[in-house]
Amino acid sequence: MRLVASSDPYGEDVDVVTTGSSVYTCGVISCSYYINRQATKSAAEYIERHENTANVALAGIATGACVATGAGSAAVGVCITAANAAAAYVLDEIKSAGERGQCLRLHYYHYPALLPATPAADTSGYCQNG
Repeated sequence: MRLVASSDPYGEDVDVVTTGSSVYTCGVISCSYYINRQATKSAAEYIERHENTANVALAGIATGACVATGAGSAAVGVCITAANAAAAYVLDEIKSAGERGQCLRLHYYHYPALLPATPAADTSGYCQNG
């Protein structure tokens, strides 16, 4: 593991950690984890081969998490719908990045209540081959 300091486009100091060929960056407000191209491609291929299993597993997790909140049935229904849409989006981002030979970037804020973590395909300088 190697730790170096760099700065982001907005001028804040950012810590950059490399583990193997994946990179973790963290600034004052948010952090990103860049999963290398090879790992992203492997994940995309796995999802392609097990599409139905992945969708069912994520739907089960979403349902369990929403029911565990103890909210009323209407709120749980909205929660499950939103969670399933989010899960489908995550799977699509992984597949898309893998098919295009890109990394998967997971971006999240230090205060997750503000905004949820978001996945995105990435080709920045932090994207490693793997």
